Amino acid sequence: MKKILYLILMCGFSFQFLIAQNQGKVSYHGQLSINGSKIVNQYSDTVSFAGPSLFWSNTWWGGDKYYTAEVVDWVAQDWDATIIRAAMGVDESGGYLTSTTNKTANYERITTVIDAAIDNDMYVIVDWHSHHAEDYETEAIAFFTAIAQEYGDNPNIMYEIYNEPLEVPWSTVIKPYAESVIAAIREYDTDNIIVVGTPIWSQKVDDAAANPITDYDNIAYTAHFYAGTHTQWLRDRILAAMNDGIAIIITEWGTVDSDGNGGVATESSNAWVDFMKEHDITNCNWALNDKNEGASALVPGASTAGYWSDSDLTTSGKYVYQVIKNWEGALIPDESGGSQDPENPEDPQEPEEPVVSLDNLNHDENVNVFVNNAQQLIIQLPDNFQNASFVIYSQQGQKLVHEHNVRVQTSQVPLQNYVPGLYIVIIRLHNTIHQYKIIKK
Repeated sequence: MKKILYLILMCGFSFQFLIAQNQGKVSYHGQLSINGSKIVNQYSDTVSFAGPSLFWSNTWWGGDKYYTAEVVDWVAQDWDATIIRAAMGVDESGGYLTSTTNKTANYERITTVIDAAIDNDMYVIVDWHSHHAEDYETEAIAFFTAIAQEYGDNPNIMYEIYNEPLEVPWSTVIKPYAESVIAAIREYDTDNIIVVGTPIWSQKVDDAAANPITDYDNIAYTAHFYAGTHTQWLRDRILAAMNDGIAIIITEWGTVDSDGNGGVATESSNAWVDFMKEHDITNCNWALNDKNEGASALVPGASTAGYWSDSDLTTSGKYVYQVIKNWEGALIPDESGGSQDPENPEDPQEPEEPVVSLDNLNHDENVNVFVNNAQQLIIQLPDNFQNASFVIYSQQGQKLVHEHNVRVQTSQVPLQNYVPGLYIVIIRLHNTIHQYKIIKK
């Protein structure tokens, strides 16, 4: 059959609907579980996920303003994040336990992120962000019971029940606390992963490996590192714990010193990223915030609605953006069992006949999009445009093209080698989204 290209405007489709239909991470990987030292998906394939951690949620600490659905949308779509961590401040000023008002405000911030993560088909870590959780066991049980009752049926959820214990013993303090909170969660959520902090700022994973929690399934343990401070010795300790049979999730890591300051330790960060990739370790970077410190991903005053350009990212943010965007631990396989190569996409399912023909092509008043006779997708942006990007997805949700920070007014994408099927085009211009569908026969 002669190959014909149709380009039709996707009228009536919301951005959230398009995300759900085309991102596909949780929809594909489904219920996660722990198998030895690895996380596996519903098909028993080893997987790992990468994304940002939000800053403390505490009222007036500054990071609370980024607990928005728009921020989650942006890191899902522009950063390709497959996981995000919501770090609920507990007992510090402005935290969940400090007043009735703060309790409500912090809970709403957490659920806003959870809801947005579910809408974006992402996994989300719900973090009890405290250094003294054993002092608030009753309150932790109440909180996680509420989360499990509301969200426990969703495979997106992971529970991090203790962020960073200090110099307290594993066997007599942390483990008993954890077992009590786990028991409460398992009353309502029998299978989502629960992550348990380890002594000394979640670095003594060897203590947990020597005496793990065995009465419950799908338990992982927390390790944290900051590349400017922690080096090979901590990687050796983590690997030894994994070799002893426990699963590790690095729910918080930084490119700088452990106090959150200093410059990016590039060589050490590279070694850590390679280590996490090699050993399939899910991870979240600290922190998606604009605080004036080295660990922040955003410069002061960066938008709370996403749409960040390179100038909105700190040196650490630019580094982390590339790590998350190029993470390959959760690629969706094609039908043959491999992962799709963006340069040679596999054949999508044959779409139904288009409901709008080429004759009904709708030219947006700001963006001119069409297919020329040479089977090239032409995207013409308006004069003096800013903050433009575009993405092309296959029907299965594989990202085939992503042009970030477009600087030319006219872009050309050759379509000659695309196999027949359905493709989705998303153009972001300023604060607007333009969505198109290509059908190639």
